Amino acid sequence: MGLAGLLVLCGTWWPEEKALTSDIRLAIEMLAIVVWWIGAFILCFGGRVFRRCLFPMLFLLWLVPVPQFAVNRAIRALQKGTVTFTCDLFTAVGIPAAQNGARISIPGITVEVAEECSSVRSSTILVVTTMVLSYLLLRSLWGRTIVIFCALPLSIAKNGFRVFVLEGLAAQAFPEILDSPLHHRGGILFLALALGVILGLIWIVRRLERRTGATAGGQLLPLSTSAVS
Repeated sequence: MGLAGLLVLCGTWWPEEKALTSDIRLAIEMLAIVVWWIGAFILCFGGRVFRRCLFPMLFLLWLVPVPQFAVNRAIRALQKGTVTFTCDLFTAVGIPAAQNGARISIPGITVEVAEECSSVRSSTILVVTTMVLSYLLLRSLWGRTIVIFCALPLSIAKNGFRVFVLEGLAAQAFPEILDSPLHHRGGILFLALALGVILGLIWIVRRLERRTGATAGGQLLPLSTSAVS
């Protein structure tokens, strides 16, 4: 809990000539609150119970808002990854594609993957949902780690596939699709496809866990086992 107080002091006593922006200050303050909660939990229940509740405790860190500069970097990374993956898809099906920054050109059409099309929100939802599903449905640390790390490139792949479908249909016969509900509100469909892939991967990992006798915390625990006995 001392760390929480130190974080608050960092946010309030920062030199005025190097004043923190409001989003960074908010992130520090929220991080201090979460650290204080975790420290209070350890103080009340002890380290042994905390280790058994490690995932839900650390999951509280998602309450900390990400500063805008970090969001901007994530958006640029998603844009770049989406453009590269989309061009690879077009090349794989025999359609020549070229990229110029955030723009993708194929015969007959050029589209730009704008910031609002980077799918940063749906990618976050995918990663968070994957973390929860892997914790609830898998037993082994290696299995959970594999599934969660697969969600990261899958975030780019789902958005690249979305751009591939929309641009391909627009170039072939349906240019109006770029102004259709599938473009503006169809992200949920591709998110559902990505979640389907995650569930399939979890199913495969569960079968591997049964074959290898995977354990959770050194013991083979049923999924219904309480975190606090």
